Amino acid sequence: MQDYIPREIDINEKIETVTVKQYDHLSRFLRVQIFDKDLDENGDRQPLNIVGCNARLYMETDDNLAFIDGEVTDGEMGITTFSIPNGATQTAGNYRAEIVISDPTGNFPTISTKEFVINVEQSVRVPSKIEATGQFSALENALNNVDSFRDEMNTIN
Repeated sequence: MQDYIPREIDINEKIETVTVKQYDHLSRFLRVQIFDKDLDENGDRQPLNIVGCNARLYMETDDNLAFIDGEVTDGEMGITTFSIPNGATQTAGNYRAEIVISDPTGNFPTISTKEFVINVEQSVRVPSKIEATGQFSALENALNNVDSFRDEMNTIN
């Protein structure tokens, strides 16, 4: 099961900040529905048909620019999904990003969303600082047993 963060993105509008959790494997999946600038006869937004297109998320991390290829999961509905790499969620902070849709057939030009921010929210859990509590519990139990044995030996002597 993948827990996607659903987002609706109109390529002509500013996107809110997307928040993912540091070290979290599930929150880093991003499901995006992209809408066209054209409205239907009722004035409703229409999904951009991206069948056969490539989707790519660009994310600026520190001094580097990473790109993540998306998977067009429902091209007619303008839906693509991205898996933000684990490495990009290691350091908490705000990172500039944009999504680029390119059409290799040339039916429409390359388009991109307005810049938005991916916020990697700091986690209390830091894997490099976690102590193996199970091992320390076992050690504590063993030391308690030694103390108990020592008390018995002192009583016998």
